[in-house]
Amino acid sequence: MNYKRLYIPNSIIFITIVTSKRRNILIKNIELLKFSIKNAHKYYNFEIYAICVMKDHVHLLIKPNNINEYSKIILLIKRTFSKKIDINAIVDYEQSESNIKRQERVCRSGIA
Repeated sequence: MNYKRLYIPNSIIFITIVTSKRRNILIKNIELLKFSIKNAHKYYNFEIYAICVMKDHVHLLIKPNNINEYSKIILLIKRTFSKKIDINAIVDYEQSESNIKRQERVCRSGIA
């Protein structure tokens, strides 16, 4: 998607992050979500004003010190959560054909 973002210095940003296919995985993985937010906070300087977690999405109110980094903050939260979640625990998880092919190439190359 092509988002239009406003970068207004010294502003508080309202962010909504939705799970893929609106899967109900956030409450079950609340510790991982907290870790993902803390991890982003380690790399980017921002204040957290509020967090509201529902089963399939999360709302955040943050104030980044550098307004140009707020999309990077979102990216790091999502990336950390996605990389560390146990996909075997997701009932309706299906790997895409491209992911399956990529894993096959990695296995054939002996990297896995």
